[in-house]
Amino acid sequence: MNPHISSKKSVYLYDVAGAVFVTFSAPFVSFAWNAIVLVGFLFFVGKLKYLGFKKILGSVLLITLGGGVLDILTYMVPLQVYQDNVSVDLNNFGLFTMILPILSIGIFNYFIARRLFKLDTNYSRYFGLVMGLLTSPWILYYFQYR
Repeated sequence: MNPHISSKKSVYLYDVAGAVFVTFSAPFVSFAWNAIVLVGFLFFVGKLKYLGFKKILGSVLLITLGGGVLDILTYMVPLQVYQDNVSVDLNNFGLFTMILPILSIGIFNYFIARRLFKLDTNYSRYFGLVMGLLTSPWILYYFQYR
């Protein structure tokens, strides 16, 4: 081993910059994905033309903030508590932890559809299902085991 080469690992600026970029860009990515799913659904059911830009923008912001809070409360916190208190291989159990975020986000978006968009019950159920499945924290689940 060469005595002039240090085997000690260090943190480089691009490591820190990458972590900061990912941390601060996540809400914008979430906002954009929620907007795509929302606008796509409203277009598909023919309700997009009746809503103004400001109402859609405000709704996407509300859905993003509510979804972020629900992700923390129903996925991150319970998973951390579970990991700290139980010794089990989460690779076999991890997908089960996605049920609560899917249900909570779906129910939250069902009420958003009923109250804000004035959709009927069936469309609101479909909207809750689509938003619950497509906007749950799948990226956190995927990268947790890599």
